[in-house]
Amino acid sequence: MQNIALNRRFRGLAALGASLSLVFLLTACGGSHSSTTASSSDTTTTLTITSDNAAIAANQAVTSLVIGDTVPYASDSTNKSLTLTVDGVETPIAANTTYTATGSTGVVLELTDLIEVDYSSTYVYDWRTAVYINDAAPVLSKSVTSAVQGLTLSESLTSLDGATIVSVGPGFNGIVATATDADSAGSFKINNLSMNLTGNGCDDFASTTDLVEYGNDFSGVGAGVVTMGYADVTLNSPSIITDGVTRTAIIVKEHSTMQCNDGYIQTGGGQLADDATAAATYWAAGLPTIVQGGYMVMPPYMLGITGDCRATNLLDYGTATYNDTTFNVKNWGALSVDTNTSVRLNVNNCDVTVTDAGYGSYTIGSDSKVTYTGCTVNVPDMAIIGANGEASATFRNDNVTSGRFGMMVWGNSGGTFEADGGTWTTEKAMFILKSAWSTVNVKNGASITSGNGRILETVVNDDNGGGSVTGSGTTTFTIDGSTTALTGDIIHSNANGELDVVISSGASVTGGITMATASDLATLAGVTKSGNPDAVAYYSAFDYAYGYASGATLAVTLTDASTWTITAPKATNANSSVAIGLTYALSSLTIGANASVVAGDSVSLSIQEYDSTSTAVGDPTTVSAGGSVSSLTPTTDGNYFLISVTE
Repeated sequence: MQNIALNRRFRGLAALGASLSLVFLLTACGGSHSSTTASSSDTTTTLTITSDNAAIAANQAVTSLVIGDTVPYASDSTNKSLTLTVDGVETPIAANTTYTATGSTGVVLELTDLIEVDYSSTYVYDWRTAVYINDAAPVLSKSVTSAVQGLTLSESLTSLDGATIVSVGPGFNGIVATATDADSAGSFKINNLSMNLTGNGCDDFASTTDLVEYGNDFSGVGAGVVTMGYADVTLNSPSIITDGVTRTAIIVKEHSTMQCNDGYIQTGGGQLADDATAAATYWAAGLPTIVQGGYMVMPPYMLGITGDCRATNLLDYGTATYNDTTFNVKNWGALSVDTNTSVRLNVNNCDVTVTDAGYGSYTIGSDSKVTYTGCTVNVPDMAIIGANGEASATFRNDNVTSGRFGMMVWGNSGGTFEADGGTWTTEKAMFILKSAWSTVNVKNGASITSGNGRILETVVNDDNGGGSVTGSGTTTFTIDGSTTALTGDIIHSNANGELDVVISSGASVTGGITMATASDLATLAGVTKSGNPDAVAYYSAFDYAYGYASGATLAVTLTDASTWTITAPKATNANSSVAIGLTYALSSLTIGANASVVAGDSVSLSIQEYDSTSTAVGDPTTVSAGGSVSSLTPTTDGNYFLISVTE
């Protein structure tokens, strides 16, 4: 294939096109970048491409294009890219194909200046885009103007109003906006954009051995809208629909800023997610190799999700704000953050739906902050995944429904994950922290309903593909506010560190708070997770046996008229072979003034201190139903308390 929608190549081969010496100059027909259309006076204008005239040196606009065995290509391939549009629709160039126009726009072969975009030290991509904006002004020499319908593109435009961009081929960008520096960035508005892109983010290849060919959403190749450099872009009432592997709708990267108001974002993904052979081949090289190479065409299965297209991605130092925008996403994720130094993702009054598999958002890195406010979120797996670094996320007054977890956090250290008001309904735990030492807050009346009765669980990370994280630390879980009343169990099974539970300012918890021993559901089912993409559903899947866990520390503190009502366990296990039990284990219990810990109406309690050898210390204390429990302070460091519940 001599002309491809995107030339991805190794740097060592970058100069290969310069050796092409065959140039066949055709007379341009309507060669202006701002108006490359077939002449309305020509009833039939046909151009036939053969090996003799396949090297295109000037724009061609005809009513019919016939391509034989040799596809046309830019004669100056080191400096130019070639794009085909039919009736204003970007279309793949294929051998032995006839293209016929039905409208005045015609069939156009359009040359544009080469846009080289590097990613990592290996890959260089040649981008083609309908509109290229630099320093708040369109650049016609880099824009495929025949792919822009609804307006005449010119370099004097200070905004883009009512543009329609349609692509039915891979590796074609809709709009790329960049700026040299903050001073020259200006502010560029894109109003009432209609964009529909079909095909993979990069070129289609039959082989699955190098799946980077399908796209690269770290780079932005083939994405709908890309902001980069220091660009400052506002999208007002856009509709962006994509359908293809890694055909991302919006990418914000480098130091750019993007705001999307009253938008509609839809991504359909492609076929790769359904190809188990491709998945196994893709991950055969191992996660570090894939990620360090700078590309992913599917999420790491170790996250417990599948898919092949993130709807949006925020990178580097970017800031992205979405207001009153609807997301309809098939898989992987709706609003992702990745490979960054300092990013801000703000999601306000949006409707976020992921249908098949995946998350609402992903946050990773030392200074990554994701904030949702007033949103409705419906996801099959997690509202958010929090990863390594001090990445954080805050949800304020959101209505969230998840088929699995509310927030899944792995390998995080120092981040904050917060439910500030709002309503959460999850099938599994609201919070699962896997070797994560973070701050978790529930406050201001946040309502949480967990299908399996688990509010929070800590466990050693099972994400073996990225390297199991088993370091020690402290997680603090704060339940705050007189309108915050949680029912469910808080489970600490990660014996590598400490869980501090703080119930404050009149908040209440009803259920169990305890150490536990985790059982991996994959092990119970005889399934090997490591190196097995088919085991995706077993990641983050654990059952728990309540009781003392050697090495673990669990401290519970109540202040300011707060209450813990101890009942029989609210949680349930998936595997009947793992008995939860009726015994809770704590390191200490501190009850402040006006706070209380009581036995539930239908249970009695027996409380006993034990030393590090599991020998009883002193006499047990019994508490009848409705009775109060006093503070529990170990007589020696390392001792613990067992609270046995009798129904």
